This record gives sequence, structure tokens and C-alpha cells, in this order.
Amino acid sequence: MRLLKYKIIVFFIFKNMRSLILLVFILSTISCSKDITTDVSLNNNSPLVINSETDSPSTVDTDNSPSFNSISERYSSINETTAYFKGQEYFVNYMSKDELDSFDYFIDGINYRIFNRDLVYTDMNNDNLPDIFAFSTAFPPGDTYSYDTGRYFFLSDHSSSNNFISQPSEINFSGGRMFPNDFNNDGINEVLFNHHNGKMNWYNEQENIGGGVNFEIKKPRILSYTGIIQVNQVGIEMDSHAGASGDVNNDGLVDFIQFPIPSEYNGEPNENFAVTNLNLGGYSFNSVDMFNNTNFKEEWERWNATAYDLFDINSDGYLDLLVGWWVGDFKGQSWSGDYTTNLKKPIILLGNGSGYYNTENSIILDETSLSDNLISASILGFGYTDYDFDGDIDIIVTTTRDEPDGTFEAGTYYDNYYLLFFENIDNTNFIEITNEVIEGSYDQARTHFGNFYSIRTVDIDGDGDYDIVPDQYANWGTIPYVDNLYWEKVGNKFIRRYGN
Repeated sequence: MRLLKYKIIVFFIFKNMRSLILLVFILSTISCSKDITTDVSLNNNSPLVINSETDSPSTVDTDNSPSFNSISERYSSINETTAYFKGQEYFVNYMSKDELDSFDYFIDGINYRIFNRDLVYTDMNNDNLPDIFAFSTAFPPGDTYSYDTGRYFFLSDHSSSNNFISQPSEINFSGGRMFPNDFNNDGINEVLFNHHNGKMNWYNEQENIGGGVNFEIKKPRILSYTGIIQVNQVGIEMDSHAGASGDVNNDGLVDFIQFPIPSEYNGEPNENFAVTNLNLGGYSFNSVDMFNNTNFKEEWERWNATAYDLFDINSDGYLDLLVGWWVGDFKGQSWSGDYTTNLKKPIILLGNGSGYYNTENSIILDETSLSDNLISASILGFGYTDYDFDGDIDIIVTTTRDEPDGTFEAGTYYDNYYLLFFENIDNTNFIEITNEVIEGSYDQARTHFGNFYSIRTVDIDGDGDYDIVPDQYANWGTIPYVDNLYWEKVGNKFIRRYGN
């Protein structure tokens, strides 16, 4: 870990009727110690304020600031406890690649960069204005990215300021995304940080990059902002590719799920099965085996997922768990003890208000648009909308083509997107109607966008209905990412629009 000491000298020079010149001279001396932890306790980090070479620092008077009006689709009270709703409550559009790149910064010769998957919009200081919280990955000179530990990034009221705070983290590689929610029930959002720190991927050799060393599998973090970024370790040591939170046992407290992804540390593999972390109050959680009341673990050796989410799909007042990895024309090997490679479809585990789930009480989402075209894909995320105004929840799935011998350049291994749309039929069945509902549901030509991990259902064009907007996209590629890709709601259809 890195112990950073900063000597900051600020000179204010010249003030007259015509101009204000602010000169900030920062001298940094940095020493390293591998024995000093940087994000274990609440108050062991001093904030580093970095001006991003734009406007001078500005503050927002919360008493006079305009109130933020959310453009998110609205849902039932239980669904508005979920990370899905909280993730789009303060969302207005995804950040452009140019703006993301403007938040690159250097410390001790190391370039720190934000992967859009590791960025969320939420209000963390209770002024009803959207803040940005992110994880900045280290790009050290001469080594692959994430060889060094990354840093946390906080930008308050990003629509009016570009001055952010950066603090050291113990995490090397994110890979699991960030999700806002109110975990301590104080009315202010925190951010749950799930990560894939171990990084090794047994299924896709192309994913064995980023550090290339033996990184420890660690617990998720709940991150809050109180003038500095405070860190609480929660849950169990597990690498994950996604995350989910919500009130799974209907007790008024926000719980969260951990689902494993293949990795290892010192030759020991990651966890093989998911857990439910039941909130006991504050930042205390009871981690329980969600399959404890079933025979599932006696029949299978492991179950991994690239995407999982909580949402009440069947409108019974309990949060259901959506899980998936493969979808379409699966071309990999199915291992006898591996539920992941035998399922090969997204599944909904129906909730009962306990936090325990059972594959025997579930709904499989069957599709044809990928399978009929012999396309193998990985599931990256889920979205929810009532597209036909019939009062139930329809499901959108964001996937990316993922062929065994695919490449980034050909758009057959990530760097592409394929949307799937499932219509809810009486809360017990779902029919895929992608081609009937979404115009321009896929692109693997890499002409305007790549894969994205989150779907936002928001009124992006201000016409009173809810459109589909991508978020948390893969911005480190060479694709000419457009700034305003979305699918406009027109009647009972979604029409792709984009153009700079």
C-alpha cells in the first residue's frame, strides 16, 4: 500500500475588477510502505484535492441551489429500495469518453484512470444534487494496468464543479462495479463497491490481464462521504463481477447479495456459491448461505455469474434475484458440476422475503434472437420497465457477443452490444420480443459504441415517457463512442438514436 503525505501551499494572487487569478502550487512527497493499510478503517486517510485543470474551485450553497428533479422511471416501494433504482435516481446521461478522460490524473508518475463501469451518480452529501463516485485504476509506467492499487474518486455536485477528491484504496482491480444505496438508514446514500481483485478468469483467457500478479480476494466496501471518503469492509471475501442490493427480507434495511466469479489467490479458488448479506443495522451484516434450505449445493459444485440483480418481477412485494452468465448459442464446454455452464440462460429466483432462494422456485428466460443466429453472448446487466403500460415489469437484458475464439477487433469478444427484451405475461411467464420492440437492438461493427454493463430507464428526451439509455460502458477501447446513444420510446417501441 502507499502512504502519501502532501504539503499544499496555496497562493492567492491578484484580484481586481477584471480578473481573478488563482495559483495553486502543490508539492507532493510520497513514501511507500507495504505494511500500511489505506482503506480498512473510517478515518485513516487524508483527502487529496485535485483540480482538474478546468474552472477554479467552486462551492454550492445548498440552501439556494436548485432542487434536482429525477427523470427515472418510478416503481413500487420495494423496488425503490434496490440498487437498480438508486443507480438511476440521479442519472441524466452517461458521461462522454472525453469527459471521462479529463479526469485522468497522475501521482508519483502513475496515471489513474476511470473505467466507466466503476462510476455512479448519486447524492452522497445530502444536498439533492448529483455527485460522482468512482474508482480510479492505476496505470503504472512499465507495468500492466492495476499492477498498483487504485484510488477512490469523489466529485461533489458534478454539474457545477470539476474539483474532486482522491484517496488511496487497497483494491487493485475493480471489475465488479459500484452501486449506490442507503445502507445505514440515515437518509443519505453510500456506495457498495464489489470488485474482482483476484482477476483470473477460468473461462476466457483474454480476461487474464491487468496486473498479472497474485492479488488477494477481498471483502466488498461500503463507501461514504463525510468530508473525507470513509470505508467499511462488509460481507465475505469474494470476487464478483456485479452486485445487487435491496431490502430482501422486508425489514426496512438494505441488504446485499454477493455472487462469485472465477478467480483464485495463492492457489485457493474464489467462493463457489452466492451469499445473502442481511443488514443488522449500521454497517453490520449477517452473511447467510442463500441456498441453505435447499439441496442445490449437494447437486452442484459451483455457480458463477457475470450479472445479477434484485427486483420484484412478479409484483408480490418480495425482491427476486435475477442471475446469468451465458445466453444464446453456447459453444463452450459444459462441466458436470458447474451450474453456470449447464444453465446457459438468465434465471429469476423468486423471493419470499427471507433472503433465501431456490432454483425450484424460479423462472427461466428463453430467447431466440441470439440462438437462431448462432450467437454466443455473456450477460452484463438487467433493466426494468413497463413498456406497454399494463402494470407489470418487463425485463431488458444487456449482453455482449462472446465467442470462444472471438476478438475485440472483430466485435465477437466484447466491444459490441446485443439487447434482449422480455415481455411479462401474467407475472409467471416471459416471452422474448426483442425484434418486435427494439429497433437497432445490436451492433458489433464497433462504429459508435461498445458493450455496456447497465441499463437506465429514464426520460432522456423530456417527452414524458421512459427511454432506454446505456451506462457504465467499456470506454477504454478505440471505438468512436458517441455522446448520446439511447433508444427513444415511441408508442410501444424503442427506436435507436445517436449522433454527435
